[in-house]
Amino acid sequence: MSKFLGLSKEECEVLIIEEPERPLTCPSCVPDLSAPNIDWLTQTKPYFDPKTCEYIINFLAPDKVQNLKEPLKEYIKTAKILGAVQLTKHFNKQNIVAPDSSSEDPNMKKIKASMVNTFVDRSNLIRIRVAINAVDMDKLADRIIDPNEEDPDNSNSDLPTELIINDSNFEFSNELFTTMVGLRGYEYKQNISAATSRTLIRRDSEEEFVIFKYSKFIDNINSFKDKLEEFLKDNGFKILSIFNVVSFEKAVKKIRIELDNSNEDFPLKINKVFVESEGCPEVELLIGIDDFKQKAYMPDAIFFLSNFASAYGDIIAEPTKDWIEFSTDYIYPPVLIDTEGDSALASGQSSGPGGNYNIGGEPSECNILDLSLSTMFENFLNDLAVGVGDLFAIGMDANSCSQDPKKSNPTVKQFMNPIKQREFENLYRKDLEKRKKKIFKNFKIT
Repeated sequence: MSKFLGLSKEECEVLIIEEPERPLTCPSCVPDLSAPNIDWLTQTKPYFDPKTCEYIINFLAPDKVQNLKEPLKEYIKTAKILGAVQLTKHFNKQNIVAPDSSSEDPNMKKIKASMVNTFVDRSNLIRIRVAINAVDMDKLADRIIDPNEEDPDNSNSDLPTELIINDSNFEFSNELFTTMVGLRGYEYKQNISAATSRTLIRRDSEEEFVIFKYSKFIDNINSFKDKLEEFLKDNGFKILSIFNVVSFEKAVKKIRIELDNSNEDFPLKINKVFVESEGCPEVELLIGIDDFKQKAYMPDAIFFLSNFASAYGDIIAEPTKDWIEFSTDYIYPPVLIDTEGDSALASGQSSGPGGNYNIGGEPSECNILDLSLSTMFENFLNDLAVGVGDLFAIGMDANSCSQDPKKSNPTVKQFMNPIKQREFENLYRKDLEKRKKKIFKNFKIT
């Protein structure tokens, strides 16, 4: 008989094992092995490599090789801190303070830089690949928000305080393209007016003489848009258009840029940028914001895009708004229009149709300028996009598109006149007879 017989039970107890509760964690990054390889030496700004889950910067060290007072291997340990400071600042993380050389800082181990990823070019400049893993980047610190940070004081300015791009129907790119075509038309009118009626547009300034050109105005708007799209891409967003319907980035539905007009000398500065995407609330964009603020500071383009909806409406209206009135409403800083007349520009007086006028029609003075309109126009016409030859070509093109065959085809014009046609036929017969005689004279039968 078994000694365990008395210990047996008719009913079995179900053993319940309780699993300990573990908090749900999401990885900061999952390496994408299918992502393309990125050559760090070709990158001009900090970037994120999805294949290695690293934030990387192509850091240009401040010292050259021949100026080093220590081995290059030891210098890299010092220089990588400077690279990490730029890297974390670009992605709006806490700046890393260089540790004391006599102490061990755990953050030092999170910054990757080595001799293998160091390049010395022909000028002895040192480039170091400084990288921080995504997990370590989150551990370093999130963006520090200054509790004393205040909104800019825009109470003393009438300039726009926000630039809002509403792209809920994903039509902004198409509307901007249409607007650019309209601005090219205004540029054409400006050039023709300058060449024919000697009209000059300049900035309304008593301190400097700056000629306003629609061509440069258009270039600034396109440049601002390019920098905005690059900034959005760095933050994982994109403005959709017919050229990029399929996008891996989130499509923005609204962009809101807060502007700072507190400094009268530098108004319309970018303060903060927010975006809304499909099904998501408004978020502030932080990655590369300092670089974007600096490179995208174009007051004329910012002012125009702040009033984009109204400007687009005036361009597509029937009839299109007059180019002078359009310039009054949407160009910043304000401009004046000058026309050559009986009086000199320096006098600042109006004399009939000539003189110096505000583009809206009110006379203005510019006593600091001691120039004649002839001198200004001579310099301006030399730099015109439409020259004298272009004006002749414009006239020829207009005639070539005419419904009148006499204008569209000068050769046909003479045949529309019976007398001219008979004269042409007689000359042609005489010339033909001369050719025949010359041929038969040189031809001998053998």
